[in-house]
This record gives sequence, structure tokens and C-alpha cells, in this order.
Amino acid sequence: MVSVNKLFVGFNDAEKWLNTQGEKSLLLTSVSDGKYTFTQSDTPVKYFIDHTDDSPFTEKNKEYIDSRLAEGFSLACISGRTLYFYTAEEKKDYSSRFKNMLSNVRLVLLSSVTVFLFSMGIMLYEMKQMQLLANATFEGITPRTVALIALVPAAVSLGISVMYGIEFATLYKKKKEALLNEQSEQQDQAEQGS
Repeated sequence: MVSVNKLFVGFNDAEKWLNTQGEKSLLLTSVSDGKYTFTQSDTPVKYFIDHTDDSPFTEKNKEYIDSRLAEGFSLACISGRTLYFYTAEEKKDYSSRFKNMLSNVRLVLLSSVTVFLFSMGIMLYEMKQMQLLANATFEGITPRTVALIALVPAAVSLGISVMYGIEFATLYKKKKEALLNEQSEQQDQAEQGS
């Protein structure tokens, strides 16, 4: 049994790292608070991370998991709303998994942009107050101090916005590629059937 503590900013990074572990024939058994636990497998495996909108144990999501199992994927583990699938053979990427990943990334992106804009609003207001009040001090706190305090969440939220913006663009591009591949495979099957 191998345990590794690892934190990821985006879903793509986590999946890439899991696939490098899969190449070493490490089979994921659990994920909890950034701790990934593996057992040694006989063959290399390929991982796919998927997400659900709500609890994975609802009837709708159980059917979804069953459909993935019917396609030949195996469920390594569930952590929160995140599903970790694996397969020993190379399988095509499927487009349906991107829907929930995109909505989760979009939520974080919108939240961080909102915090950034709110922080910038506070900072700009305080800068205006600095001009009006010159160097007035209220109980030891100057408007400049308040503006600097607002700058920290603004900078952090801007950084998060940029990271998740890149993650969103990457996932969206992968979704489009997966849909195009799926459509071309369906056309090929239709042509072969004719």
C-alpha cells in the first residue's frame, strides 16, 4: 500500500498525475483530504476523473456509474462528488464527463471573480476616502491600511480566477474535441452500416 499527500488546483493536473501513477501499475483505493492511497496492480491502468452535480448515491448517479461500468470502466473510489474510474485498456475519452467538471470549474471561477471585483471596489472606495480625508486616522487604522488589507483578497482571488479560467478553457477545449471524435465515430458507424 502506497499513500501520497497531494493537492491539485485543477482536474486536469489531478488526472495527469493519477495516470503517471497508473503507468507504474498503482491502483487507486481511496482519496481523502488530498491523501491518495494506492495498491500495486499487475497491469498499468488509465484513470478518468468524473464529477456529479449532487450525491453520487442518488438513483440518477447510480445509473450513470452503472453505464460507465457497462462501457468497461471500473470504479476505483468515490470522494465527495468526485468519481475515480480506471481501465486497464486504452478507451476513448467520453464527452459526458466534462459537463459536471465544467460547471464545477465555472462555479469556482465566478466566485473568485466576484471576490476580486468586491475587493477592488472596497480598495477603490478606500482610495477615494484617502484623498478626502488626507491622512486622518480612525482608532489607529488609516484608509491606506484598509486599502492594503483589501488588496490581499483581491490579489488572491485574481490568481484563483486566472488559474480556473485556464482550467475552464482547457476543459472546454477537451469537451469540444471529445464531441467531435464522438460525432466522427458515429458517422463512421453509420457509413459502415449503409
